[in-house]
Amino acid sequence: MNRLVALTLAAGLTRVLAAGAAEPEPQTLLTNAILCKGDPLEILRKMAASGSSHYAQGYAGATFGAEIDELNVVVLRSLLKIAGAETSAVVKNFTKVEEDFEAYVYGRVRGDYHQAASALKLAPTAKKDGLRLGQFTRATRLDLQGRPEKHCSKTIALTPRDDGTFLLGCGWCDD
Repeated sequence: MNRLVALTLAAGLTRVLAAGAAEPEPQTLLTNAILCKGDPLEILRKMAASGSSHYAQGYAGATFGAEIDELNVVVLRSLLKIAGAETSAVVKNFTKVEEDFEAYVYGRVRGDYHQAASALKLAPTAKKDGLRLGQFTRATRLDLQGRPEKHCSKTIALTPRDDGTFLLGCGWCDD
């Protein structure tokens, strides 16, 4: 009988601990996605798939289209702050957003892009074959021969816009 009581208490405690284990805040998840931490695509897919069921926790999401044409949008109740700038929405989109910006997970951010580029250690990026991920990107690590460690590793991209905002996000290409 004591064993049954112990197992019942252990099971109950496990459920209480699991329920009390806090999910990361939406701002943390989206900051990680924009800054190429973890799996940015999966973060946005999961959050967008929840629709408005997490609005009490601070966000709502939506998914449009399917597969390569899928667009995921997550809108926040309170602003997301990154490197001195702010946004209220993060998008996952495989379609080119605009000239000189090719990130897949990004936000349109309001703030000083110079300050953000400096805080995130981004450098001006030259076009290669007429293309670039962003006007500013994080330099990739070099191997012993001085070549980029991975040709298309995930990296942060930033491109200023004419309306006083800038696009900031995570991008990469298929190797």
